[in-house]
Amino acid sequence: TGVRTCALPISNRHLTSNRPVGRAALAGVLVFLSAGRLAAQVPDAADGLKISRSQTTGRAGFVTAADGGAIAVRAAAGRAVAGPIDFFHQHGRLFGVSDPAAQLVVDKAEVSLLGQMHTTFKQMHRGIPVFAGVLKVHQSADGSFLAANGDFFPVPDDLQTTPTIQTQAAVDIAVKALAQGQPTVVRSDLLIVDPGWYGDPPIGA
Repeated sequence: TGVRTCALPISNRHLTSNRPVGRAALAGVLVFLSAGRLAAQVPDAADGLKISRSQTTGRAGFVTAADGGAIAVRAAAGRAVAGPIDFFHQHGRLFGVSDPAAQLVVDKAEVSLLGQMHTTFKQMHRGIPVFAGVLKVHQSADGSFLAANGDFFPVPDDLQTTPTIQTQAAVDIAVKALAQGQPTVVRSDLLIVDPGWYGDPPIGA
């Protein structure tokens, strides 16, 4: 999954990335656009943080406090307590996030049996979901920030997001690529994806 383990008592269920690999997984994407893979580097330690890199993006993939304690996060103006999105306002650059309000949307928020809070964000680009772009923020029961992990994929700002083929044509391509039995199309979605993110040859922007 590309997620590193640590000593923090966080459930593996919340640290696991559900990033699929291989052509079969990508064939299930019925409508997709390509995005070039951009090189990005982050330091192994910054702002008192311990950073493990994602093998997929080259950016941060797992972040904790260097001393094993809580990560300092400032609350947004007008708020007494920092929320999950504030983590990315302060530290999002490590993952490649430059505009959290536009690039991230809350997918779900869960509370574990230990009382820890786990907030999952989906990556967006101009309102379109980025396939498997997921970031998670993990907080203790008192709201302290324990860790963040996930993959935020590089998408060029000038990426053309208008589909060049019709939905049915994309469906036909996906069904043919699966080449197994007679698959049924349940739904079709417009997503941004580059097979190069998952080990296949990149398409490029």
